[in-house]
Amino acid sequence: MNRFLCVFFLFLLFQEPTADAQEQPGLVGVAGTVSASDGNPLSGVSVTPLLNPNNRAATGADGQYRIRTTGNDTLLFTFVGYRPLKVAVAGREQINVVLEGTDTFMDEVVVVAYGEQKKISLTGAISSVATRELRQSPVANLSNALAGRLPGLVAFQPSGEPGNDLSQLFIRGVSTFNNAAPLVVVDGVLGRDFAQLDPNEVESISILKDASSTAVYGVRGANGVILVTTRRGKSGRPQISFSSELGYQSPIRLPEFLDSYNYARLYNEALKNDNLPEKFSAQDLEYYRIGADPYLYPNTDWFDEFLKPFTPMSRANLNISGGGDKVRYFVSASALTQDGIYNFTKLNEYDSNAKFNRYNFRSNIDIDLTENFTVGLDLAGRVENRNYPGRDTWLIFTILNRIPPTYPITNADGSLAGDGLNPENPMGLIAYGGYRDYYGNFLQGTYRMSHKLNFITEGLSARAAFAFDGAFDYNINASRGYAVYQLREDGGYNQFGNDTELGIGKGYAYNRTVNFEAALDYNRRFGDHLVSGLFLYNQNRRVEHADGYNIPFSYIGYVGRFTYSYQDRLFGEINMGYNGSEQFPKGSRFGFFPSVSAGWVISEENFFNKDAGLVNFLKLRGSYGEVGNDRLGARRFLYQQTFQGAEGYRFGNGQVGYGGIAEGPLANEDITWERARKLNAGLELGLWDDQLFLTADAFHERRDNILTTRGTVSAIVGRSGGDLPPVNIGVVQNRGLDMELTYRNPASKKLNYSVSGNLTFARNKVLFMDEERREFDYQYRTGQRVGQPFGLVAIGFFESYEDIADSPPHTFVTQESLRPGDIKYKDINSDGVIDANDEVPIGYNTGIPELMFGFSSRISYGGFDFSVLFQGASNSSVFMDNFPIWEFRGGGAGKVNEWHLGRWTPETAATATYPRLSSTDNPNNHRLSTFWMRPRNYVRLKNIELGYSFGASALKALKIQKVRFYVNAHNLFTWDKAKIVDPEAPAWSGNHNYPQQRVLNGGVTLDF
Repeated sequence: MNRFLCVFFLFLLFQEPTADAQEQPGLVGVAGTVSASDGNPLSGVSVTPLLNPNNRAATGADGQYRIRTTGNDTLLFTFVGYRPLKVAVAGREQINVVLEGTDTFMDEVVVVAYGEQKKISLTGAISSVATRELRQSPVANLSNALAGRLPGLVAFQPSGEPGNDLSQLFIRGVSTFNNAAPLVVVDGVLGRDFAQLDPNEVESISILKDASSTAVYGVRGANGVILVTTRRGKSGRPQISFSSELGYQSPIRLPEFLDSYNYARLYNEALKNDNLPEKFSAQDLEYYRIGADPYLYPNTDWFDEFLKPFTPMSRANLNISGGGDKVRYFVSASALTQDGIYNFTKLNEYDSNAKFNRYNFRSNIDIDLTENFTVGLDLAGRVENRNYPGRDTWLIFTILNRIPPTYPITNADGSLAGDGLNPENPMGLIAYGGYRDYYGNFLQGTYRMSHKLNFITEGLSARAAFAFDGAFDYNINASRGYAVYQLREDGGYNQFGNDTELGIGKGYAYNRTVNFEAALDYNRRFGDHLVSGLFLYNQNRRVEHADGYNIPFSYIGYVGRFTYSYQDRLFGEINMGYNGSEQFPKGSRFGFFPSVSAGWVISEENFFNKDAGLVNFLKLRGSYGEVGNDRLGARRFLYQQTFQGAEGYRFGNGQVGYGGIAEGPLANEDITWERARKLNAGLELGLWDDQLFLTADAFHERRDNILTTRGTVSAIVGRSGGDLPPVNIGVVQNRGLDMELTYRNPASKKLNYSVSGNLTFARNKVLFMDEERREFDYQYRTGQRVGQPFGLVAIGFFESYEDIADSPPHTFVTQESLRPGDIKYKDINSDGVIDANDEVPIGYNTGIPELMFGFSSRISYGGFDFSVLFQGASNSSVFMDNFPIWEFRGGGAGKVNEWHLGRWTPETAATATYPRLSSTDNPNNHRLSTFWMRPRNYVRLKNIELGYSFGASALKALKIQKVRFYVNAHNLFTWDKAKIVDPEAPAWSGNHNYPQQRVLNGGVTLDF
């Protein structure tokens, strides 16, 4: 590689600009300067004599050109981002022109790995979103603002808990059995967290999707990369902006349970179905119906009692930017508070409600020490405080979903109510179970410097950066037990559990990351040719003191990039990464990851007629390369054999036991990274001066060397399951497409609007995973999607005992236990028995949708502006199980909701939508089958915003440049088929997560 770079730079050093057109008789020389409307010269403008198109020329760095053509010819001046201009020569030898700029997508600058490029020159697949769109979402976690905004990004949010509401993000779906999360890079530093940044700090977020854009990250780039760029100052007078917001959150969807009367009535019915005596008498039912006594016959709506309908969230930000000729700065400070939805949290000396407070600070400064030498210093800090009840969130919502309405919250004497079947009381969990407090302090610093090396050769520069990140977490876990009491018939109480003192545990974790990089950049135009190159060294080292090893995670890498452009219409790019990780054994730690890509702007060719007025831009691009993934699971150093404590032996007359040491899970000395081979083909199409613009990509990826455990090793060898060493044998194919279509009206002083839609489709397939031999082909996981669920095919309900007798035996219960109204399953293999061999692939992956889409629109008129974002997903499934889906889950501890009213009875057999009720878990009915599988398909009104701005003329007396008032909402409406649970709930939906939140928000922004 070093030899290649030396030859490459020597080649660049000795290049000379291309000569003018060949001397031809009858031609005259024409020269001049091309500049923009602001007077700045334009480099790289194409100058084409229409009668002699082969004599095309291009302007140099000073905007000057020289060309030879006939005196009666016409010159065509074209440059991306500017309107084409035709000028008659008319015998002149000096022609100076000014090009008028156009508002075009292709003039945008896009952040790429370790640099920036104009959008027209991109040959890889990259999508970006800017700060304006991010700030439209009133969310505490920045990751939740991305859903529906970027083609290629799959995002879903499983929880709305303050401080724990991170969205799960995937780029172009999943291609592995292991960690499929993308690499995050913030301001060039690998592995930094971006989710807790304030949106006002962020300039843009880009996702890198194909091998061309991610190969430079080598062993860490196979899952795609999220690039986050924070804002920087620009020369000019200081710009001060202050914004303040106040919003209210409410749960999007909570289960609606039946009241005590209907609970008791249906529970009696379930007991009767199971040939058991009824629990509630006719008098009990009547007392429940009329609410005779709040303690003996209560009707408790546990969700309504313990969850608030609205909780506040507020955010404020102050940022200042500006600078002069030498110094530029951006400074931002912000504060966010977010309250939880629990009631009864202040009954003790502590507050146990869920809360999240965050304070952000950032200072990005750039200084030109000389004309050629620039330094930068970025400092960022964040302080967080998260507070929760002493018991886990999943337990709180499990009990809320489980405890029947026939239990009171407290007894008549004020004690907590409960019994042996329900020993946990939500008030005890939330108010008396203690609290958990987490404090986080984060500090980031980056020092940069760059120097132009034009004294060596024009266009050469060097840069270096050093970054240090420190994170300190301190937590308090204060918990205690509580007693519940059951009222006896004699008026006394039975006690379950005990009240205990508050026990306090403390802990801490400290992490630090050091990142260093040094690079040589080259960028120079030679007439029609523009070449650039990059050679970079990077080292990243992270120590997690909470990790049992306390051994740094270390990465070292070398990056190379070469780009070539001919007349801004032909583009080629080579990217390569050579890097390694300490995750692998010595001698096998480094790998080489190359990629090639090319682009062709067909609309810049002479044969393309732009005057037709329809197509003004057409570009094709393609890429192929290899990238790696070293995130292979929680266990590190899989190549090292480990030993662990064992039971040992007993010795002596007393048979005293002594512990020993035993061999742990076996090592794999040949462990290596996953390798992804990616192919991408892209199209970019602009119509009507880019008013309508389409970007579309089709991709194909083959991921091999996926780490998995062999399934064909028999337990007879003495090793099985987790004891076997994982090996790199898995293979997954992933392919699909993503696209974005945007329409923007021609620029207008008053009315401006845009409409945009994006779509991502990614379907994977397991090509190999080393399965044990299965009796039937349809049982193999190979050939299915990653995470494909298997289950029985439900074909209705048993209509009668004769129907049960005439059907194949269902082996999950005894034949005597089957009843009319139970679920009947299909005999897939026709062996006359319903058992595990009849389980087939059902539904889609239960975690990650294959199809994601977004539709957004923005309109402004005068001082008003309005924006809306719809986001949705399809081709994913959710398994409805556990509480509150299955009736009386856990032997009468569970409860029932409205959809249980559609249960099978002899009278409703023809219209029933739910099997007959059981008073306890039913092994035949309550199992994975098509009956319980629901599509996750949904559409959300993700964001909507309305604002009004007062301009400088109206605020002149107050010396305020602009004031904008706005109201917006997040997750306002949802249309879906899941109904009972949120469509973004976890895959196996017992509905035990903190619910997603709807946000109604108002704010004001003042610019000075």
